[in-house]
Amino acid sequence: MTSKVSSGSMDYSHRPHKPHPRDEDLYEYVLPDLTIKQVLDAIPAHCKTVSTYEGIKMWIRDWLMAYAAYRAFVFLDAALASTSASSLPTKVLAGTLLLSVRIFYALLQGTIGSGIWFVAHEAGHRTLTTSKTINEICGFINHSSMLIPYWAWRIVHANHHANTGHIHKDENYIPRTRQEKGLKPLRPAPVDEFSPPLTPTSADRASLSEDEHDGSSSHSSSVTAAEDIQIHHAIKEPSLGEWLAEYAEDAPIFNFVNIFIMEVFGMPLSLIINFGGQRKYPYGTSYFLPSSQLFKEKHRHLIILSNLGVAGMLAILANWIRISGWSHVWWAYFMPFLVTNFIVVMLTYLQHIDPEVPHLSEEVWTFSRGALCTVDQSFCGPIGDWFTHNLSRYHVVHHLCSTKIPAHHLAEATEAVIPLLGRHYRFRPEKNQLKTLWQNVAACKTIANKTDPVIFNLDANGHARAFHAKSKAD
Repeated sequence: MTSKVSSGSMDYSHRPHKPHPRDEDLYEYVLPDLTIKQVLDAIPAHCKTVSTYEGIKMWIRDWLMAYAAYRAFVFLDAALASTSASSLPTKVLAGTLLLSVRIFYALLQGTIGSGIWFVAHEAGHRTLTTSKTINEICGFINHSSMLIPYWAWRIVHANHHANTGHIHKDENYIPRTRQEKGLKPLRPAPVDEFSPPLTPTSADRASLSEDEHDGSSSHSSSVTAAEDIQIHHAIKEPSLGEWLAEYAEDAPIFNFVNIFIMEVFGMPLSLIINFGGQRKYPYGTSYFLPSSQLFKEKHRHLIILSNLGVAGMLAILANWIRISGWSHVWWAYFMPFLVTNFIVVMLTYLQHIDPEVPHLSEEVWTFSRGALCTVDQSFCGPIGDWFTHNLSRYHVVHHLCSTKIPAHHLAEATEAVIPLLGRHYRFRPEKNQLKTLWQNVAACKTIANKTDPVIFNLDANGHARAFHAKSKAD
């Protein structure tokens, strides 16, 4: 038997590939074999009816809540600010209450803002009302108020829906291989007489670079003791940069930093430089450039209109700052804006990035399979779901029928299709999304390659939490 470790292929990381979890601890993924027609046939006919009344009611409700929250904030902020000029004990109490009111307002208004954001999303799918014109006006107003270029976002989002779960064609939250992140393959784990070799899976092949992987199942992350000694002596002493990059993969502090960057800067960076998108686009790809490869020639006037909407909102904010001062606008708009972005990014990330949710290659991808590479989750229980119009709670059906089912019918439609979907339906009942976010970011660091038919996310040790169990349909 020829050794798989040769002198020409020993550029491994100093970090070892740790023992793999037991097979019984892994989620068994089977490719769905369902059609969209089957899904639509299972949904009651009235759920496919868009109601202009319900859509306008959603739009007005959110703006009335936002206005009421702002007026209450202005009143309390002024009252407590004037009280803080009194004697020291009163000043301390008033100052504490003032800060508490401002933080509570930012959280409340930011949550309301997430509803405004999702109504624009609904309008972009043309399921807010039966009128295309009303949809476009409502979506343009809502997204421009959040500094989102409405039509640019809608066009890219439509492509995301058309290619959800496709490793090469989806538009958002595209996973990277270790090679793409500038990391060397993990050092294979040694196998001794007490540790029998593991059954090779795509997760076990994480230690191989994308160039080395040949798509077969003959590679394993395990090596013999002799091969391990050979590898050990061949590995060069890591540089400080390499050492930091490697251990940053699973250090809690860097996990926190990654989440902070994604949650605070992820949305604007995705719009400005297509952060987290496909690498097939050239450097400088942006939602704000009419010439961007994200768009077609016929879209260019819409991109310009989207930019004018964002520019108009920036002008409104500049004038507001001139009149009311930076401090007021910071607490009244920008703090809620950050909360809204946090909620939207967190929910959309958790809808699509999960240890048990794969990415699919062209070989096995279909629209229905891609749509089922999504997860339903409650946002802080029924109250949070109400604020976000159930678009996180019932996201799977939304992906299966995004232009058919309006938000106010998603709950009933989901209940109708769950028996049909069976094991292919995923719902995360946890109400603590922050905990789930932390766990998923830690469990979804890289992927082994972009050539396997079914590709799972890997943690820093090169382990997947799921494996592809072939069915008769495969």
